Amino acid sequence: MLRLLLTMRVLHSDYPDLRVFAFDVPSADTSQGSRDEAMGKALLSLGESRPHDLVLILTGNTHSFEAPMFGYKPMASYIPADHSLSLEVTDQGGEAWINMNGACGVNASGAEAKGGNKPRGIILDPKLAPFGKVDGILSLGARTTASPPATGDLRAS
Repeated sequence: MLRLLLTMRVLHSDYPDLRVFAFDVPSADTSQGSRDEAMGKALLSLGESRPHDLVLILTGNTHSFEAPMFGYKPMASYIPADHSLSLEVTDQGGEAWINMNGACGVNASGAEAKGGNKPRGIILDPKLAPFGKVDGILSLGARTTASPPATGDLRAS
């Protein structure tokens, strides 16, 4: 994210209309659902103030889901579907050491877990999204392998 912001600073000299808008809200004083609602409303107000601009929103995957998950409405669900394109960032697939369906261990992950060993890039196929309801995925390309979690006190080393 830092590299992205620094690159945008350089691009601003060639594209003076390029702007950065911070839309997060303090999370210590609110529930996750309230936080996502506040972020969604902040983005709606940005759209109202600049109706002809293309807005690229970079956020964590859970905020980009278009349907309730984990007991609350995510940020993207506040933006009208006909005005947005939501992507879940993933990889080409592989393995991850995660807790899945109540069992902790090596599991298929990424787009491959949904039958989508796809090349790097944007793929507009909601069925490839590993977790949430989105319009497609942004596949980062790299395959992953699982390694067992570290054991013992890592601070001692």
